[in-house]
Parts: sequence; structure tokens; C-alpha cells
Amino acid sequence: MSRYLVSMVLAVGLAAACSSALAQTPVAPGGAIDPGHVHYAWASVTRVDPVYRSVQVANPYQQCQQQSVARGESGSNTTDALVGAVAANQVAGGDGGMIQDAVTRCRQVHNVSQERRIVGYNVEYRYRGRVYNSRLGYDPGTRLRVRVTVTPDD
Repeated sequence: MSRYLVSMVLAVGLAAACSSALAQTPVAPGGAIDPGHVHYAWASVTRVDPVYRSVQVANPYQQCQQQSVARGESGSNTTDALVGAVAANQVAGGDGGMIQDAVTRCRQVHNVSQERRIVGYNVEYRYRGRVYNSRLGYDPGTRLRVRVTVTPDD
């Protein structure tokens, strides 16, 4: 036999072997599981444990103080001063035409605290007599929907 004929026989045989193997694999194009080999069922939940994580939480609030300020009789803002300046002026003798007012001054303050928050649930469930464990983002209650995939054991 010629080399060409032997190569063709080997190529056809290899293609036939691969196609029968691929026909048994329940994988759709793109690597997804063939929907014909998947069904859904219900499992009984036997245990649910919340999973906690400590997180830092910033709680902003306003902190306000009343302060006395002095201003000139004309009321211009350029002559505003704190009480300390007024007191010093009064100790020195004289009020210099200043009037005292009460002003509320506020500033934003961040109080940081630690909180325990639920970040998931460790779930134990039973399906067809076997016990399984998963971490879920929600509490499933007493039943859990499960996806069952059937594939041949090669």
C-alpha cells in the first residue's frame, strides 16, 4: 500500500473513534452542559448556619457647639472675633464698641464602629439519601432546588 492510502485509512479510523467518543459526552457547543442531561429536583435542608463577618461602619453625625463671638457695632463680619479677644479687651479696660452674640458652629464627625453582618449561609441538605454542603447567599428555608446532571462514567 502506498503511504498516502495508509495515512487516509488512519485518518478516517481516528475520526470515527473520536466522533463516537464525542457523541457520549453531554457537552453542548461552547462547553455548556447539554440541557437534555439536566433536570431539577428538591432536596431537604437539614441545617442552616449563618456566616458572619466583622465590618467597619462609619456613622457620620454633626457635632455642634455654641460659641460667643464679638462683632463691631456696625455689624461688619470683618470685625468678628472670638470671646477671647473680647475678654482681653475688657480686661484692658473698655469694650471698643463690640457686641457679643451666640453662634452655633457644627462640624461633620465620623464615628467608626464594628458590626457583625451575615455574609452567607452554610447549608446542609439531603438529596436521595446523600448529604451535601454548600454556601449560599440566602437562607433557603426547608427545601432547596438542586440541578441534577447525568453523565456517563468513562
